[in-house]
Amino acid sequence: AGAHIVLPPLPSMALAAPPVAMTGSSEAALQLKEKKREWLEQRRQIEEQGNQRKQVADAFDGVPAEIKKLIAPMFHIRIVQQYLWEILEECRLRNRNFVDRLCEEQVQLELCHFRENFQEGGESRMQELEDRSLALGREIIESEEKKREVVPQPIDIHQLADLLTFAQACKNEGNEKYQEGLYEEALQIYSQGEEVMKQWKVDAPLKNERKWLTEYRLACLKNKAQAAIKLEMFQTGLDAAEEALSLDEEDHKAWYRKVQALKGLGRFQDAEDALVKLEDIAQWCPDR
Repeated sequence: AGAHIVLPPLPSMALAAPPVAMTGSSEAALQLKEKKREWLEQRRQIEEQGNQRKQVADAFDGVPAEIKKLIAPMFHIRIVQQYLWEILEECRLRNRNFVDRLCEEQVQLELCHFRENFQEGGESRMQELEDRSLALGREIIESEEKKREVVPQPIDIHQLADLLTFAQACKNEGNEKYQEGLYEEALQIYSQGEEVMKQWKVDAPLKNERKWLTEYRLACLKNKAQAAIKLEMFQTGLDAAEEALSLDEEDHKAWYRKVQALKGLGRFQDAEDALVKLEDIAQWCPDR
């Protein structure tokens, strides 16, 4: 916090030329065309959702009565329909039985979670869940795009000193926010620090400096994963843990974060596999 860092700017992007001024009639025509396109897309989505809802309803033959009773009051909720559709699609792709899949423990837990929220907060609570899910989806897409975009640039020793000061400040300030229970702010600080650090690379001859930068970035990634898990942003936590493991595949804390995130996502077999690896590594770590 408060650290000043001056780094070479990223390559500038060419600005698009301003649009040519349009007459009122041509502008109105374009607006009408855009409105029509939006309306057609909304209509297509409604028809697609209706078709998916019908297919899910048809697949309910043979579903135990207690599961039908659990789902029926909230079947009209879009996020519930989407969840059931994803299960049905998964079963078709993997040639699995839909009824058997609905009876599995993790699916039952998720359905009970939906039902509890519906009973407590009605449709407004379910809309909040859907909004949160959509926001998480956008975050995942943005994260994947950033991974593709970043190409680390070489940094000289003087700029590196500023970068390490900045990295340490992010780590310390993020830790303070986390200890205060301000997990969203901590997540943002860890993310900002890691985003800056991954833009730069240290040449091989500077072994100590290279090690320091890697250690700071690794710490930010592990802490980012922990903060995300606290916020139940399990995919973000998993991404951060796996990025940390790409820097040090023997880091037991990163493996522990990965286990937590996989459990949160309901990927229990993957979590078990990661736990085996964690236990193998942790026995050699004095601070486990």
